[in-house]
Amino acid sequence: MTISAEPLMVTPNTLESDCPGCGSKVLTHASYCGHCGDAICLFDPGPAPHTRPRKTADEPVWPWVSSVLKLWGFLLLVIGIYGLIGGHFKITTPFFDLAAQLVSAMAIIAACLSSRDQLRSLFTNWQYFRLRSVFELCGVLLAMYVFMSLYIRITSMAGIETVALLADYQTHNWPLWAIFVSISLLPGIFEELAFRGYIQHRLENIGTVKEALVIQAAMFSVLHLLPTSFISHFFLGLALGLVRIRSRSIYPCILLHTTWNTIVILEEYYAIALFF
Repeated sequence: MTISAEPLMVTPNTLESDCPGCGSKVLTHASYCGHCGDAICLFDPGPAPHTRPRKTADEPVWPWVSSVLKLWGFLLLVIGIYGLIGGHFKITTPFFDLAAQLVSAMAIIAACLSSRDQLRSLFTNWQYFRLRSVFELCGVLLAMYVFMSLYIRITSMAGIETVALLADYQTHNWPLWAIFVSISLLPGIFEELAFRGYIQHRLENIGTVKEALVIQAAMFSVLHLLPTSFISHFFLGLALGLVRIRSRSIYPCILLHTTWNTIVILEEYYAIALFF
């Protein structure tokens, strides 16, 4: 692998530049070319909402990849272990699932804190929140709802039953607000921090934005460990990832994810369809 000795000069307003090795288009904040794999030494353009701290040209790729795989693997392990224990001992209390969420949340927080300097722009950028953004988020939410509604109808016609999310909560008489916190708010926050925050950011610093978008969506869909949800959650991961790219902020993703989960809860709780 050839490493260019010359720094790649970029400006804060440049979204793409040419790889000095193969000439392919790469993002200005990417440290490695997604086409040839060469390291790219970036000239620091100064603080800007979309820039990230640079890596040196001789820094290996594997630490950035392994950190993503470690977090994702740990989340899969937690879900798998808690699922096996719950199934073996017939545990139905929602507190058991809540404990798994808290264990996962601690790992996600630790990962984000380890990259707090690189992720800071996602938490300090509020420029996306304008009137136009409200219509954009509503459009994305509507697209998610239409797609998921059609997907559920198709799978139902194929004889695949929809998973009842609230069965255990209603059996143990949990109030609606507690269900909202457990199923809507906590996943909306911590899944976004993990996938659209930490994981997507790390992948963008290795390859291209498109590659990072697709890979994080695939990892997000696999995390739910339901074969029937791979396609649906892959689409949701793409939609949320695009919002993160568009907004350069984590807050619209959290808002959209939480709102979507709330719609799912209300439809199942009241046995109604909010839109159609």
